[in-house]
Amino acid sequence: NNNNNNNNNNNNNSSSSSSSSNSTNNNSHNYRTSKDNINPLEEFLLDRLSDHDFADIIENQSAEARWSSIRDLAAQMKRLHTLLGFTTSISRELDLDKSSEKVAQHVCEILNADRASLYLIEENRNMLVSKSMALDSTGKAQSTGEIKVPIGKGIVGYVAAEGQVLNVADAHEEPLFWPEVDKVTGYRTKTILCMPVHDESGRVVAVVEAINKRSRDSSDVELFDAVDENVMRTLAHHAGISLRNSQLY
Repeated sequence: NNNNNNNNNNNNNSSSSSSSSNSTNNNSHNYRTSKDNINPLEEFLLDRLSDHDFADIIENQSAEARWSSIRDLAAQMKRLHTLLGFTTSISRELDLDKSSEKVAQHVCEILNADRASLYLIEENRNMLVSKSMALDSTGKAQSTGEIKVPIGKGIVGYVAAEGQVLNVADAHEEPLFWPEVDKVTGYRTKTILCMPVHDESGRVVAVVEAINKRSRDSSDVELFDAVDENVMRTLAHHAGISLRNSQLY
């Protein structure tokens, strides 16, 4: 009888252990499923995921989601390589016009923006004057000429005056948007990421703007995300250093 009781207890313990194990596995599965709708690479790059959690999510994604994550990772590696090249080349450039063009070019190419501009502040005329670039069909940036905007006018003018970052999902729904440039150029602006460029004293000396982030899978445009903002901050920081060097030498 004692043996039978022991066997029954063992079976009960085993059943309880199995139930607990299944519960743990189910919880783990639910965790992974809930993460399947996020962009794991973006979360990882923003330090919201550990190395282990990032690998765990990728491993348990559907085949389609995993392939998308791999493509995202490849794109980010290419972006990092281009960004490192930019920081090296811009630090050596002492010509103001060439420096401005390089900044606009790399904003276009690194953020995959259809157009980008670096607006220099001309305080004596209370005006912003740009060096502008547009991506061609091969993804390379080409010059589109000069644009002038009064300080305080439109999104660029607001950022210059207030020193704030603006990330706009739909330009024509944004009260600050000044449509005059679109009317003159015939271009349709939709998404905008606009950021001040500071000198070493913290004074705003320029504004960098990216327009209409190209979608990887369609002809539509995408919103600029938090990772794009971090990249733009790096670009703006090095642009400020380059502009200062151009003025000194």
